[in-house]
Parts: sequence; C-alpha cells; structure tokens
Amino acid sequence: IVLLEHKNNYHSLIAGLGKIDTVVGQSVESGEPVGTLATQSGERPVLYYELRLNGQPINPARKFTDLGT
Repeated sequence: IVLLEHKNNYHSLIAGLGKIDTVVGQSVESGEPVGTLATQSGERPVLYYELRLNGQPINPARKFTDLGT
C-alpha cells in the first residue's frame, strides 16, 4: 500500500502495485509514477485507489470533477 499525503487534509491510498518506486518520506510531483501495476499471465491488473478527507473515505469524483458521478 502506498499512502500519499496531499494538502488540505486529503490522503490517497493505493494498492495493487507490483512494484513501488517510492520510499517513506519521499515527495512526489503531480503525475509522477509511484509504481507499476502487478501483472499476472492472462489477467488484467487491478488498482485499488481510495481518497480520504480527514481520515474518512470520500468519492474521488467529489474532488476530481472530470471523473463524473
């Protein structure tokens, strides 16, 4: 699991990566890869993403309006 701390009490949780390319305390820029998806023969990779505000999960479409509802 990768935990990303954002401004204004937002956090992202990312799971399903086969390789993580970040370390604890590292800053990453917007759009910078944090890892690569795990792949298994014949199966599509699955990424789990969760956005949290003040520690509570929220619908990412609330923050990223281009995701739709």
